[in-house]
Amino acid sequence: MQMSVYQLTDLSRCPHCGVANPQMVKQWKSDAPLKGARDFSRTNIGGHFWGAYSCTTCGAVVLAKSKLILNRLNNVNALVGVLNPNDGGEVEALFPANQRVAEELPAQAKSYFAQALESLHAPDGAVMLAASAVDAMLKNRGYRDGGLYARIEQATQDHLLTPEMAEWAHKVRLDANDVRHADDDRPHLTEAMARQVLDFVGALGEILFVLPSRVHAGIEAAAP
Repeated sequence: MQMSVYQLTDLSRCPHCGVANPQMVKQWKSDAPLKGARDFSRTNIGGHFWGAYSCTTCGAVVLAKSKLILNRLNNVNALVGVLNPNDGGEVEALFPANQRVAEELPAQAKSYFAQALESLHAPDGAVMLAASAVDAMLKNRGYRDGGLYARIEQATQDHLLTPEMAEWAHKVRLDANDVRHADDDRPHLTEAMARQVLDFVGALGEILFVLPSRVHAGIEAAAP
């Protein structure tokens, strides 16, 4: 991603509404790197450009931080990594950031979760895909009998899921069922509901796959 005078470019999706290739228009950008820390021994001044950009689809704003630093060499200021001083350079961090699909997830769960994140602008579809991601995670851990309800219950009995995690997993299942069966009392889910569901699915993936993988890697690295 690049911070330019007019817009934030090359962002794959809006972190707020999930629209692909959003047009992010500048609302504000610092004229110079902010909060530089001076290293007197090398006469370098380090800092970052900051900018606020709004999505033309949903109107929400993101804050971008650049990788740029300002170097002072031989009493000449030079902007490193940028051709035009009016540009802000390459983006180092975005707030809020797009939710990431962990590489440690099993392939099928990863595919469903990625599609769910990309469908946030269509909350009903996002929640159904999220339920499929939960189902795929449990199947990968060996729970294949019955439907999703039975898999959640068995995983809870085996202490793979805590009671609180099971409660959330059932909520995801029920939300997806409401959409599939066109529930008259709640015909559609909101984007806020879908975000909560996706946050849970991400957390479930961290607990079931990401953390165990990192612990195993740490143990192997520490072995003599």
